[in-house]
Amino acid sequence: MPQSILYYPKINISDSPWLRSVILYWDEVCSIVPYEEYPNLSPELLYLSERNQYRAIYPEDHFSNAGSSEIAQIFMRRLRRFDSSYSKAPHQNRLDLIHTKKKYNPALATAIHYKKLPARIIDQLLEADLIRVISEDGWIQMDQSIIQIYMRTLAEYIAKYQRGMVIGSDRSYKLNDVYRQTGARKDRQMVTLLLNDCLPIPSMDVGFEYILDFKEKRKDDLTALRIRIADFEKAISECDSPRAVENEILKFRNSWQTELRDTERMFVGDKISFALGSIRSFIQDAGGAYAVIQMAEAMGVNPSNSIIGATAGINGLIGIGMQYRDYRRKMNVNRQHSGFAYIVGAEQNGLLKRNEQIRII
Repeated sequence: MPQSILYYPKINISDSPWLRSVILYWDEVCSIVPYEEYPNLSPELLYLSERNQYRAIYPEDHFSNAGSSEIAQIFMRRLRRFDSSYSKAPHQNRLDLIHTKKKYNPALATAIHYKKLPARIIDQLLEADLIRVISEDGWIQMDQSIIQIYMRTLAEYIAKYQRGMVIGSDRSYKLNDVYRQTGARKDRQMVTLLLNDCLPIPSMDVGFEYILDFKEKRKDDLTALRIRIADFEKAISECDSPRAVENEILKFRNSWQTELRDTERMFVGDKISFALGSIRSFIQDAGGAYAVIQMAEAMGVNPSNSIIGATAGINGLIGIGMQYRDYRRKMNVNRQHSGFAYIVGAEQNGLLKRNEQIRII
């Protein structure tokens, strides 16, 4: 079963450290595309598609009777919660106007094509007078906030029902849209795992063809690296005491130092320049969050905004934290003991917030 990462929230994915890291460490990267033969895919995605590293997700494939009904119910509930006044009066000053004739207009990223929505949702939005224009090309002129609520709902649904798929982004705030932070409730506890400056990412001067050739050549080694991270996620999720958490972190640190050195040698040997990037994954607690809380309390820190961890190498950090997020009904049940959402990038991309405290065990 391929391990897929669904980019949220846009169709096209810019050339970035995020894209370079996920095409190296995941089997494929995906994004939600309105329809087959969509003409505006970026050159990067077209090339990755030719190399079987990118897969377009077409919403209509998920609009069975049950699927469209579930999506519509969740979306309309969220829309009513967002602003009950939408049912009374349109907000003309908040319209997101789209010039569909400008093929590369960045504003298209916030447009929505009618094929992305089930017919029942379009009917409900028309009845509520929330749709202003449906162009000849099928693009809907609508309030940007409504589009964002719908796309979040659609991404959740797709990731929940596609085996092996997780949601990924290069910014914390984008994942906050999907798995929103909540107040302290036991049923919302989750573990966040951080590998900071611990993951080699190809430099921006390395072409995609070289990255993918390297991936094919080193497939077994790179797969083993990803499996090692997944095993660490599972071990942390099953910890039931602070001592167990500490042991797992230290054990992983010791093995990761060796694996990191070996991985760096692979890059150097194949003349792939790289930088050390970071990855954060979110894991259903399954006992792990309780152990993190105990550990943080013993250290006198707030577990919901702190990273507790161990150094790896000269600058790297391997650690865990605990957060409260709305996630349980949005997860594929097969991912209970592994990461279900990932942020990949560098510190300046918002991976490690400035107000987070790093505690060394």
